[in-house]
Amino acid sequence: MANESRNVSSGDRARPDPATSPRERFGSRPPGRFGGRPSGRPGGGPGARPGGPGRPGGRPGGRPGGGPRGRMPARKGPPLPAKIVIEARQLVEKHGLPFRAACQIASGELKLEVCLANLRRKTDIAALRAKEGFDGGLAAQVIDGKLSLDNARMALKKYQYLKENYERSVLKTAESNGVAYVFGIFPNLAETGTVVKDDKFEFDLNSGEEQKRIHKLTLKFMIEEPHWAAAQKQIKTDQPVVALGRTPAEKVLDRYKLRDSHIFEVLENRQVLFITTLAGDLLRGIVDWFSQYEIGMLLKGGVPLTLFRHAIHEVRTKEGRKIGGYREPKSTTE
Repeated sequence: MANESRNVSSGDRARPDPATSPRERFGSRPPGRFGGRPSGRPGGGPGARPGGPGRPGGRPGGRPGGGPRGRMPARKGPPLPAKIVIEARQLVEKHGLPFRAACQIASGELKLEVCLANLRRKTDIAALRAKEGFDGGLAAQVIDGKLSLDNARMALKKYQYLKENYERSVLKTAESNGVAYVFGIFPNLAETGTVVKDDKFEFDLNSGEEQKRIHKLTLKFMIEEPHWAAAQKQIKTDQPVVALGRTPAEKVLDRYKLRDSHIFEVLENRQVLFITTLAGDLLRGIVDWFSQYEIGMLLKGGVPLTLFRHAIHEVRTKEGRKIGGYREPKSTTE
């Protein structure tokens, strides 16, 4: 009997008419989940708070910055004494401090001098960023005295230069312009032709008679054919380096390390460099531009030549100062 009554009661239970819409069943609009009121977030239950105006600039009822959920978390612990709150408000009005910091000062957790110094530091950083275009980290180093303003400007200038030129490739340009180039190939070969197709590690060179597939690691330099005769007269040979019989290393860590910051400094100062390749070619000139894999040089008389960075054996200034070098092998101790 209990089962029958249970079945009857469940079968006689009133069910909503599927033909009627939710608006007709519930009135003006359907409630949220679990009978929540329609105000607040969509579908919110009884605990759903209505969206507030939020902080200045925040969108109503949203986060971040809008509505009650966009506010900072409340201070934990017991309420502050009225004396501390009054003193904190006075500090806010007098010095323009954040209220939380003012409460810490009033309660003795923070010194006023330290807080004012931090505020001045933030103000100075913001002013320097607006004036020089620095990012926050660079501006902070200048304000803290860890970096001079001139060095910071140089760092920003280098960053902007690398952003524009780091992916530059003469081989990619040669693929599209159809100009004939002379390629210096290890150890002492020279191939003339146009670049037909440039891939990641190899490229196709059309010499007019045949088409060759050349690996980029075998390249020393490249120069436009009309300038080759003038460049040949200036390229000297370092016989002791030739006797070493070196070739480019496949691992980047085993190659001559020439930092971008060093090249950029030389580029900015227009310093004359003496660069020796692994095959013993001695080049004298100034750096006109550089990228991740190439260095554009101007030889005497403004003759342009592109040197591949993997082919470098040594770099020295006119005064004999060495720039860069090979990585020192790790010492093994038993």
